[in-house]
Amino acid sequence: MRLAWAAAIVLGLVPGCGRIDFAPIDASADAPPFGVDSDPSFVVIETLTVPVDGSSVSSTTILASSDTYRLNASGAITVGGVGDMRGDAEYHDFSNPTDTNNLNGQDYGISIDHPVIGQKVTRWGPYVTSHIYETDFTGRDQTLSANLHDGDYANNIGTLTLKILRKP
Repeated sequence: MRLAWAAAIVLGLVPGCGRIDFAPIDASADAPPFGVDSDPSFVVIETLTVPVDGSSVSSTTILASSDTYRLNASGAITVGGVGDMRGDAEYHDFSNPTDTNNLNGQDYGISIDHPVIGQKVTRWGPYVTSHIYETDFTGRDQTLSANLHDGDYANNIGTLTLKILRKP
């Protein structure tokens, strides 16, 4: 444990290594428990790591138009410039969390099937301190793509996770 803290301190002092956070995830009552989906009848069929550099990631699973899926977005990343410089699937600045539908002309957050920056239509719901959000999604007989919409990707550090769930 001492070695990990020492490494963190050293890396924090090296220019370009950025900010390092050790804050625990707050699994409060206003969100599904961490690692547990809010509706246990849904099962995870694929997990994606959403890049924070603006590029897209696609599922390998074709989502049937006859099915409704649940998308579960989780994680918190370092972003830059606003408040405490933290962000998640929908919110920017946890010290004053507001849904940033227009942050420097951008709607910040994870977008599904809308790769053009500024055209995000996915809404993840109210702010939760666990940074775990869910929304329903109807398949389109194709894979889905996900990307992070942000006005400045150069200062982003970390990863976000997107789980695709389906009722068996």
